[in-house]
Amino acid sequence: MKFNKLIAAGTILAVNLVNLPHAFAANTITFNGNITDATCDVSLEYKGAAVGTAGTGTIALDEVSKTALAGANSSAGQVPFFIVAENCTLGTPAKTKVAANFKSANGDNQGYLNNTASTDAATNVQFRLLDSNRSTIKVNDPGQSTTSQFTAIDTEAGGKTRMPYFVEYVSAAGSATAGSVVSTVDYELMYQ
Repeated sequence: MKFNKLIAAGTILAVNLVNLPHAFAANTITFNGNITDATCDVSLEYKGAAVGTAGTGTIALDEVSKTALAGANSSAGQVPFFIVAENCTLGTPAKTKVAANFKSANGDNQGYLNNTASTDAATNVQFRLLDSNRSTIKVNDPGQSTTSQFTAIDTEAGGKTRMPYFVEYVSAAGSATAGSVVSTVDYELMYQ
């Protein structure tokens, strides 16, 4: 008797599972995108000199006192750097502007870069990226493609397009402690 009830329950379950995909068949998602053939060679500039190779390098901020980061939402030590694009192929149709799109596994929900120092790490301090107007760039924000400041591509022979950015220490919570601050960010070029 128990065996017959199990078979009946299994049959009902199997019939319902067969019908399950039909409940989702009416919904569709269409994805659209665009692949560009625009490309540029990339390098970094900091303090008037090239840094690193092939667009990868280290920006060393000056040391600041923890008292400069004592208050909530305080910032200090802001320095400029440039992402430089040259030898650009403009693509078809021709792209005329370029900007960087920043992403990082170290990003938080405010778009700041968390401190990943493994020894003698400062606490309550992060890095914040800023555009040329000194507005916060939210790392990992998909809206960067529409909110970024694009720079006109220099099309002259040997021309360089210098995209200005800033980085600074920031303490959202305040009460920063002394120690090392390290983080990384990846970037890719976006074209318009």
